[in-house]
Amino acid sequence: MASRLAKEAMDFLTVFTHELSPRASATLQEKAAADFLAGEFGAMGYATELQEFTVSVTTSEVLVGPEPREVQNVPLTLSGMGRASGPLVHVGEAREEGLPSEGLEGKIALVRRGDITFQDKVSRVAGAGALAAVVYNSGRGLFRGSLAIQAPIPAVAISLESGSEMCTRLACAEVVGLL
Repeated sequence: MASRLAKEAMDFLTVFTHELSPRASATLQEKAAADFLAGEFGAMGYATELQEFTVSVTTSEVLVGPEPREVQNVPLTLSGMGRASGPLVHVGEAREEGLPSEGLEGKIALVRRGDITFQDKVSRVAGAGALAAVVYNSGRGLFRGSLAIQAPIPAVAISLESGSEMCTRLACAEVVGLL
């Protein structure tokens, strides 16, 4: 009995994580995952109902020299409020050793999503003096992230595609972000 339940649980997790991921908000993958879960719960005798909701996506302007470009972003839950403007600095995953020794005073941190929690990333760059944090995804598309406590600086999530473009532009010119 226990081995059958373990196999069923593993089969469920395999489908849910391998076939229905990533599941960013407001994507077809999220809808497919919701339909899958509704079907699984329905098969167990539970009544299910999918409820629609609105996901707000904002845009911020990023300037590369004289070239403005709008970038879609989603504020991290518990992000600090306000606007920020300053040079963009790539800090990898915002590990201690990845931060510039001179700090981030007056700059906006461009941070790669990864093993470190969003809270640690944002706290670390804020502690180094960053005006804001822009976290780019490690997979395709936008994502919603959450901080554990209110951040002292604005923090937004952007797609891998936008983050990669910013990294490429940073290699060629100073990039100024406006959040």
